[in-house]
Order: sequence, then C-alpha cells, then structure tokens
Amino acid sequence: MNESRKSNIWLYAVILFTSAFIVLLFAGYSQIKMNRSLEDYKSQVFDSESEKNKHLQNFYSAQEMNEKLNNDISMLEEDNRNLKEEKSLLESKSSALQEELDNRSEANEHFAAALASYLNGDFLETIELLKDVEVEYLEPKVVKTCRLLESRTKTEAGQLLFDEGFTLYEQAEYEEAAKRFLSSIEIAPAEVYSDKCLYYLAYAQMRSGNTSSAVVHMSRLAEDYPDSKYLKRAKQFVTRYKK
Repeated sequence: MNESRKSNIWLYAVILFTSAFIVLLFAGYSQIKMNRSLEDYKSQVFDSESEKNKHLQNFYSAQEMNEKLNNDISMLEEDNRNLKEEKSLLESKSSALQEELDNRSEANEHFAAALASYLNGDFLETIELLKDVEVEYLEPKVVKTCRLLESRTKTEAGQLLFDEGFTLYEQAEYEEAAKRFLSSIEIAPAEVYSDKCLYYLAYAQMRSGNTSSAVVHMSRLAEDYPDSKYLKRAKQFVTRYKK
C-alpha cells in the first residue's frame, strides 16, 4: 500500500514538473516570438522613417534646385534686358551720329554751292543759296568764312540792286525801280548808299501812285539816317505828303 502510494506521488511530481517545464518552454517561446515581432516592427518603423527622411531630403533638394534654377532664370532675363537696352542705346547713338554726318555733309554742299555762285558773280543767287546753309553743322573756321561771304554778298547785291533801280528810275520805270530799291534796302540796310536808296524808293513809290508807302520810307530815312544829306528834304516830303 505504501509502495503504491509513493509511486503515485512520484508520478504526480513528474507530471507537475513536466507541465511546469512545458509552460515555461511555451512562455519562453512566446517571449522570443514577441521580441522578434517587436524587432520586426521596430525595423519596419525605422525603414519607414528612413524612407520618409529620404523623401523629405529629396524634396528639399529638389526645392533648392528649383530655387536655384529660378534665380538663374531671373539673372538671365535681367542680362537679356540689359543687353537689349545697350543694343537700343548703341543703335540710337549710331542713328544720331549718321544724322549728324548727313547734316554736316548737306551744310557743306550748300555752302560750296553758294561760294561757287559768288565766284561766278551771281550775288542774288548766292544770297538765296546761303539761306539753305545750316551753319551749326559747319566747322568753326568754315562758319567764319560763311559769315564773311554773307556780309560781302549782301553788300554787293545791295549795290547791284540799287544801281539797277536807279537806272530804271531814270528811265521812268518807277514801279520796277521801287522793287529794286526795296530789295536793296532789305538786303543791305547799313551801306553808304542806303539813305539814298530810301530817298529814291520813296519818290519811285509816290510816282507810281503809292504815296502812303512813300511817306513810310521817307520817314524811315529821317529816323534811321540823321546825318544823311537827304534829311532836310525827307522831312519836307513827309510834312507835305503825310495825311
């Protein structure tokens, strides 16, 4: 009886220890499996974070590249605008220079034509040609020559017109004579013959029926030429015919 009881106790003990070992073994296996699952999860989380960081890094790199490209484009556009402005400025300067050269050439041509006319003795034509000369486009020395030519031409043209007018006056061609005298006094109002020109102009106008203009020119003689030998007669004329 006692032997049988002891055997049962040992059997229960073996079963108990075996069950406990199995439980411990199962618990250890479960812990290992859980640890592995945790490691896998951590690895997945780490990989996911790494991938996110990689994407973020790529995004920021692309954004920086876009900003750099935009800056480069802006710089190129600014350079292009500056080049266009410089080109426009150069074209404007070139156009202005060409215009300046054309004006100088034209002024020299007109002056040369006037000089040739003067040398040919055509003083009236010379006066007309000199009107076309834009002296601001001539060289300073040429301007001085042009002024001298203009002065001499007017003196000689005025004298020529006065002589023609006087000849016509003596021929009783009073209307034509008045035209010559008037042109002479307009071209050369300060010559030694200018007072005489006005005197005969007034008489030519009066004798061609234009007394009012005659009085105007005789009055001018009295005012502008106080030392003229015609002064007394001019005043008498004005007193007599002025209305």
